[in-house]
Amino acid sequence: PTKEILDDYKKNIISWDIYEKKYIKLIDTRQINKLFEKDCLNKYNNVCLLCSEPTAQYCHRRLLSEYLVKNADYIESVKHL
Repeated sequence: PTKEILDDYKKNIISWDIYEKKYIKLIDTRQINKLFEKDCLNKYNNVCLLCSEPTAQYCHRRLLSEYLVKNADYIESVKHL
């Protein structure tokens, strides 16, 4: 997420639902699925997304992985560790 989106969420200016919508819109605008395919999947068989959140429930990595599964047919599976 951008610093603004993340800061607004951390400061309780926006709810998780609004954060999620803004982050997904940002991912879509940046065409992350195309960048991910070009920069990651052409080089690696497996990719690991990391975050400091203890669970995937309120985590940008979950939102990104769900977006990729929905919008990129080259993603076989996602496993939360």
